[in-house]
Amino acid sequence: MKQIACLLFFILLISGFNGCSKTENNTSTPTPPSPPKVVKSDSVPDKNTVAEIKSDSLKDSTSVSVISTNESSIYLGKKVIVKGIVAQIFSKDSVTYLNIDKKFPVNKFFAVIFSDKLSLFPDIKKCTGKQVEIEGVITKYKGKSEIILNDPKMIRLSAGQ
Repeated sequence: MKQIACLLFFILLISGFNGCSKTENNTSTPTPPSPPKVVKSDSVPDKNTVAEIKSDSLKDSTSVSVISTNESSIYLGKKVIVKGIVAQIFSKDSVTYLNIDKKFPVNKFFAVIFSDKLSLFPDIKKCTGKQVEIEGVITKYKGKSEIILNDPKMIRLSAGQ
């Protein structure tokens, strides 16, 4: 019996028996990777490095095209500068229309000022017959291209006017 007890003790010793204590789970929680190092953009980054981009070195990749009223329909949804002569200014209901290059109804493009913004454009009537540049996003209304003017900076007299 003593031999069996010794043999049993020896087997348990070799197998790593921990007695009555709870066995630990050997699955270790992986440590999260350390955050990437930030370096100046003139350094050569390795796979664990994020290159820092200086904001003053970024160029505006969305240049604005200067177009004529005849081209306006192909720039729907795009920010552009439309160049043309104010052929007619017409107010109806709560809207002021600036028909560019041709009078209504043969004009292909117009600018719109809604009544709640009209006070921002006190001298707009003086633009009749002058060449202007209108900057904004082109939308379509009743088959014609338009730019809605919300700010006086969106319209300016062309050079020499």
